[in-house]
Amino acid sequence: MARPAIEKDKYLKAIEQLTENGARLEEITATKLQKIVGGQYSRCVSVIDEYMATIKAQAKEEETAPMPIWFKDFVGGITQIAEGTWFKIASEMRKSVDELTTSFAEKRIVLESQRKEDLQQIADLEAMVEKQDEALTKRQDEIDQLGQAKAKVEGELGATKAELKELTGRHIALEKEKSVLAADLKVGLVAIDQHQKIEFAQEQKINELEAVVIGLKGKEKELEHRSIVAETRTKELESNLAEGKILLAKTQAEKAQALKETKEVQAQAFESEKAAQLEKSNIEKTAQATISTLEKKVAVATEKSAGLTEQIQDLKRQHAEALKKKAEGQQSPNDQT
Repeated sequence: MARPAIEKDKYLKAIEQLTENGARLEEITATKLQKIVGGQYSRCVSVIDEYMATIKAQAKEEETAPMPIWFKDFVGGITQIAEGTWFKIASEMRKSVDELTTSFAEKRIVLESQRKEDLQQIADLEAMVEKQDEALTKRQDEIDQLGQAKAKVEGELGATKAELKELTGRHIALEKEKSVLAADLKVGLVAIDQHQKIEFAQEQKINELEAVVIGLKGKEKELEHRSIVAETRTKELESNLAEGKILLAKTQAEKAQALKETKEVQAQAFESEKAAQLEKSNIEKTAQATISTLEKKVAVATEKSAGLTEQIQDLKRQHAEALKKKAEGQQSPNDQT
């Protein structure tokens, strides 16, 4: 009989309990979920993938807060100031992001392929274990039936032996009676002439008793034959029982080997999953460092643009003052004239 499948709600409740206790989603693995709830490893992987897809879909559906007007003006000013340096920064960012994305995509394809192979192998081993459980249960039922048949035959053999013992006792009693009658016959032969009628009657009785003894001997042989047949049947049942035990031990050994292989594959899958998470973390750290560096460059460019803006304003003030002085200088000669 196959093991009943665990309900999906139990897996989802276990995931929610882990997140409430402070665990991050990327830390919830199929191995950890299988230790908590149980069931097949492939079932745990399927539930986790479905849960992550639901979370990502909900995150995409969430609305973004509207952008304030002052922030739009600020962004517009920064965009105009940093326009000269943005193309170079954007090119470097795009190049770094493309390299990281390509590397991550290649490694992700390899890990996904390996993950699918591991999941398929685990599913095959779990199916094999279930089939061996069914075969083991069937063999155990056959052994139980053989044990019941053996007990029944042993009961019949005991009854046959008891009947044989009773008949043997009756045969011994008749043999004693025959001996007594034979002795009486010898005594009667001494006075045969006087007791011919008695002798004849005794001979008839002896003949009847001998006939009875012959019949009892025939029945005794029949009982002996039945006893031999019962013993032969018992030996056959014992031989079948021994073969059943050997087959049971072999099936149990195969089951243990299959379980061992399943654990090894699960361990490999866990290591692969752990390596993938570590690689993903390293890539995210590298990307974050690159973005941080680019943000610093943007900040420096912004500061330089602000300095250039102040210089331009100073030059404009100086130019206005020069024009004003020039106008005052032209007005003075006119006044003198």
